[in-house]
Amino acid sequence: MLRQTKKEAEIFEINFKSSHNNNELNGYRSSLFIDYFDNWMEKYEISGVDRQTLISHYTAQKIVHERLSVYTVEEMTKMYFNDF
Repeated sequence: MLRQTKKEAEIFEINFKSSHNNNELNGYRSSLFIDYFDNWMEKYEISGVDRQTLISHYTAQKIVHERLSVYTVEEMTKMYFNDF
């Protein structure tokens, strides 16, 4: 089981809340969380992040698809994300 570090979870939460506060999620609310996560990953890949970090995120992406495929963005909470 992949366990996120506290820092990674905090960064995800900050980015998620920032998008939410800027109304960037309006079109995503009823979308599946995995689609939102995949879109985020596409943007993250081109940001110039370290290769090893990117590999870790690919692993997380695989697990997100396996375990969170039924949740919409609106249903996703910090508790669900941290507990998966």
